[in-house]
Amino acid sequence: MSRSCLPVRSLTGAGLVLALFAAGAAVPAHAAPDAPRAAVTSEVPAASAPVLVDAGNGLTATVSPDRGNVLLRSSAGLAWDASVRSVDRYGLGGGVTWDAAFVDTHGGAFAYIPGAGVFAANPDVPSGLDGYHGTDVRFDAHDPERIPARGVIPARAAFFTLTHTSTGVTDYFGGGGDLLTSIDASGVRTDRVYDWNGRLVATVDANGVLSTVEYWSGEIVIGDGTQPATRLVQERGEVTEIVSPDGGRSTLTRAGDLDRRTLIGIASSAAGVRTDVQFAWDADVKRVSEVTRNGVIVYPTPQS
Repeated sequence: MSRSCLPVRSLTGAGLVLALFAAGAAVPAHAAPDAPRAAVTSEVPAASAPVLVDAGNGLTATVSPDRGNVLLRSSAGLAWDASVRSVDRYGLGGGVTWDAAFVDTHGGAFAYIPGAGVFAANPDVPSGLDGYHGTDVRFDAHDPERIPARGVIPARAAFFTLTHTSTGVTDYFGGGGDLLTSIDASGVRTDRVYDWNGRLVATVDANGVLSTVEYWSGEIVIGDGTQPATRLVQERGEVTEIVSPDGGRSTLTRAGDLDRRTLIGIASSAAGVRTDVQFAWDADVKRVSEVTRNGVIVYPTPQS
C-alpha cells in the first residue's frame, strides 16, 4: 500500500516530535518499503576513486567506476541511487532515499549502503555483509541496544549497527530498519524521527537544531523554522523537482519502467546546469556508461 502525502500535520518543531513519541509513533514496529528490495548485490569490489560531478543547485553526482553506479546527492538531504532504482522505501519514488543507509528486514537483514547497493547480513565476513569487500564498513545485527535520550528525543532501541571505519561514525537502526541515530567517535550525534507510516518527519542535527518534514498533497516541505524551507515537488508519488530556499530549481527526469528506472536528466535552472546520466547493459548488469554536464562528457573521464 502506498504511503499518502496529505496535510495531516498541525504541530511543528519540538511539539511535533513530542506528540509523535507520546502516541508511540516514532518507533514503528516495522517500516516496510513500498516496493521489493533491489536484488542483493554480490561480489562487489572495494570502491576505487569516484568521479564527482557538480550538477548545480546543491546537487552532486558521484560515479563509482568499479560498481558502475551513480549516486545523486542534494544539500536538502535527499539522494537518488541507481543501485536501488526499483526500491521506494520512503514514498519518494524509485531509488530516492533520505541519503542514509537502511536495513530491509523482510526475510532476514539486508543492508543498503548508499552508492553501493543492498547486501545480505553475514557475521562471518569482515564487513558483516555478503559480497561487500570494502574495508570501510562493518554491519552487525544484535540484541536491542539502548540509544541514550537527547533533548526531545527519548531513549530508543537499536537492533542493527553500521560502523564506518574510515570516519568513526556508527549508525543505529531500529527494529524496522530505519536509521535512528548516528554518533561519531567524539560522541557528536544526529537523530531522525519517523511516523507510523515509516515516513521521516523530523531530524536533529549535530548542533541540536530541529528540522521538520511535512507532507502535503504533491509537496514535501523541509525546514527548521528560521529560514525559507526546501520544497520537494511530487508527481504520482515521485519527487520530480527540488526547490531550494533561494528559489533555485532542479528538475529530475526519469525513463523506463520501475524496475529498470534510470535518471536521464538533472536540469538545474538556478545554476544553468544540465547533467545527463546514461546507462548501458554490461553482461546482465546495468552500469553507468556516460555522464555529461552541459553536453560535455565528464564520465568516463576524458583522456588528455
